[in-house]
Amino acid sequence: MTSHRRALGGRAGADGWLNCDGVRFALPPRLRPDHDLYQHNPVRTPLTDPYSFDPHTIYGFPGPNADCNETYWSDRLEIEDYKRYAACWQRVRDQGGGDLGQNTQTVLRLFTDDAELRLLRIIRYCNAGGFSVYRYDVHSPKVAAAQKQRRRTP
Repeated sequence: MTSHRRALGGRAGADGWLNCDGVRFALPPRLRPDHDLYQHNPVRTPLTDPYSFDPHTIYGFPGPNADCNETYWSDRLEIEDYKRYAACWQRVRDQGGGDLGQNTQTVLRLFTDDAELRLLRIIRYCNAGGFSVYRYDVHSPKVAAAQKQRRRTP
């Protein structure tokens, strides 16, 4: 069974949307998976183009989320502090269990020291070298409070 938490890259057909697994489903254009991301026509999937695929959601709802107030990129986190990022992932692996979303949310909470951070969506991109890069869309009450404070300050 295919869920919206798996890669939904695919191509539009006359009678609906065809995802990577060959399952066809109909959605209005504004609710089609990843309609907010750039995609080729036909869409390049990891199965058809493993080194130049289009971005696609691998966790969360495959569309924009109004609650998102911060975005992290996996490669930028590694550049910022590789040892800390690797240690966060190792700690999560040592604990065991959890799915992709739970584990990633835990890593981001450890890395940012924000216990209330909530992961909304993970998007998989392909960089110029053909490697996967992940975008993490999150909601952080700390960031929301800081943004609210900035709006009040003249």
